[in-house]
Amino acid sequence: MKSRVVIGAMAATCLGLVLFSGCEWGSSGGDGSFNTSQGAGVQLNFSGVYSGTMSGGKLVASKGGAPVTSLVIFQAGNSLEITDNNGSTYTGNIGSPGAVADGVNGSFSTGAELAQAQVSFTGNDNSAGGREINFVGVIHAVAVKDIQGTTSTDTDSSSTSSSDGGTRTTTTSTFDATNKIDIITVTEDIEGSPETRETTTTVRYDRETGVELSRTQTVTIKNDSSSATTSTTTYEITEANTQYRLQGNWIEVGAGSSGVDGLSAGTAGLIQTTTTTTGQ
Repeated sequence: MKSRVVIGAMAATCLGLVLFSGCEWGSSGGDGSFNTSQGAGVQLNFSGVYSGTMSGGKLVASKGGAPVTSLVIFQAGNSLEITDNNGSTYTGNIGSPGAVADGVNGSFSTGAELAQAQVSFTGNDNSAGGREINFVGVIHAVAVKDIQGTTSTDTDSSSTSSSDGGTRTTTTSTFDATNKIDIITVTEDIEGSPETRETTTTVRYDRETGVELSRTQTVTIKNDSSSATTSTTTYEITEANTQYRLQGNWIEVGAGSSGVDGLSAGTAGLIQTTTTTTGQ
């Protein structure tokens, strides 16, 4: 039985809320982490300097006012404070990050999308006459080199048998009318930790003479103990092995919308996956 909490992908690695070509993850500056947000199995903070990847170094494809080529995003808990390269400021929120993929053989390969979080913010673009801006999108965490995880295991064993044991006897009788034979079956369950012994005895009698014709006995050992082994693999996320990609829609109220695409170096964090195996 495998357990792992995954939040569904809102966008694929190379497909945000708008389409972009290519899947190259270039470098850009980063910022230190602050209060860490936590999702199921994911502890990441998306603070950083996001630099534009589109023509002319733009982060916002087209807009009124001066071009936006970078955003400084500061995350504290689920709150965001954003400043663009023109000095305009915005505030918003980020959802809990969710794991997107499983590691393979305890590692993530280069290019794997690790996690993502939904982002929204609003503010006024001073370079466009104070026009109101609304942004909705996603930040993806993507491996830029192979990430090897470390795995720990924990086994929990239990037994369903009573420690002092006990015996349960069941008797059934049937009659074979064709051959005029009585068949009596006696089943004994002898319970005890860590197993139950089941003994079944079947005797066939001639009804007219009462003579025993045959006797068979079957003994079955039932293992009543069970165990659950939980394996937890932890992947350490750093600026060296992970990059963040911001994608979405930049909406200028009354003037339309435009695509956004920006990259930032990753920050310190963890991603954990858990596998639980049960057996007897």
